[in-house]
Amino acid sequence: MINKKKLVAAVLTCTMVASMTACTGTKGGNTDDIVDAADAFAKQVAALDGKKMLKLVEEIDEDKAEAIKNKLAMTDVEDDETAVMQAIASTITYEIDEDSAEINKDSASCDVVFTVVDYADAIGDLAGDADDFISAIEACDETKDYTVTIEFVQDDDAWLVAEDTLEDLNGVYSFLDYEFDFGAAGSDILDLVQRTSWWLSDNDNYENAEYIELDLWFTENPGVNVYYIVSKDGTDVYTSDVLSFSTSFFEAKYSSDEGAAMQGSYIAPGTYGIRIYAEEDDILLADETTTVTVSDTPATSGSTSGGSTSSTYNLIDGSFADIREIGWWDYGIEEADGSEHGTMAADGVYCSDSETIAFSIELNSEGPAIYYAYYFLPGENADASSVDYANPTYAQTIEVTAYQNGTMYYNIDYTPDTMAVGTYILIIAADESHVSSPYVTAACTVIPQTSAEFMNN
Repeated sequence: MINKKKLVAAVLTCTMVASMTACTGTKGGNTDDIVDAADAFAKQVAALDGKKMLKLVEEIDEDKAEAIKNKLAMTDVEDDETAVMQAIASTITYEIDEDSAEINKDSASCDVVFTVVDYADAIGDLAGDADDFISAIEACDETKDYTVTIEFVQDDDAWLVAEDTLEDLNGVYSFLDYEFDFGAAGSDILDLVQRTSWWLSDNDNYENAEYIELDLWFTENPGVNVYYIVSKDGTDVYTSDVLSFSTSFFEAKYSSDEGAAMQGSYIAPGTYGIRIYAEEDDILLADETTTVTVSDTPATSGSTSGGSTSSTYNLIDGSFADIREIGWWDYGIEEADGSEHGTMAADGVYCSDSETIAFSIELNSEGPAIYYAYYFLPGENADASSVDYANPTYAQTIEVTAYQNGTMYYNIDYTPDTMAVGTYILIIAADESHVSSPYVTAACTVIPQTSAEFMNN
């Protein structure tokens, strides 16, 4: 999609360092001199040669002249965008309207019709790389005409272009202020796929799960819409709407909200598959399966006064809030090149390049303030019995965080100065005095390996 901006008048009306010997012509000359002067100027306009163009213009401010030359040279534009703009610039042609040329004492004028490819029509809603845009431009037969009246002032025996004429070039040069959407297109999307993971699973399988979720990670936000299909025991049971997302990962979730068959509070046992597709061309981005089991004694929902247990946490008393989801959270990291990826090797197992340890509780409704404390045990084989609960490594009291999309969370985060290898014990309670009677206890580990070692597996 293209977003129009106005060409900043200050840029093209502005300045240029002065004086010059313009085209031919003498004081009291005829209109042939004006036609020649208009042709010389139009030639440099079409060539986007700011240096030569400004030599034909009356003296203007030097800083403004530099700004114009930089604009036409695309000095501050990314390489891909420059390539597309140059392709558009190569289509510029012009025709001098000789009959319009006239002289009035020490001023004169002449009309020039500039023709440029209709790049907006050529590109439309295209989202691709620079080559896709250039191909569309080269294949386009539609053009737009811009009539510019070139005004001249006499300087000794030469005709120089009046500074005000530069404003009239806005239409010809409007493509210099367009923004082009270089999103992934076609099979290029597959180049951005990084990895998949089953959220809150145990070695990619689930036991006593209220939902399943396949997360698809990209090296960057691909700028595409997606949909997913869920199967159970080989039969498709759910197809999502077409969905958009604004991050470098997409979450394909399946629960009772999506019509999943339930056994008590849990997803019914079976073999489930989730396939994620890009909307355009129905390109398959991910296809993974997981096994779901239900124990003989299902745990009660976290929103009741009872508790539930997983391999990484123990919900002892869920009555303090109306809990929707609970578990360890992966904020991921952003690399120097702008790519993003997760940093958990498994549920509750953080890699050494993680920035934040995070436990997340999503709520159905507002809840009270809570206290939480993290305790650190160094080394890969920590003894949890040695925790001194009177001396937390980090502690805080927090309120519910409500987001604009209506979701509400307790963000139970810890961002240490150094992500040390070891075990981190978490206690969540009403306040510091109730650590011995907590709502939730949990544990996670930080391992020596970096997330890159897991992404490449």
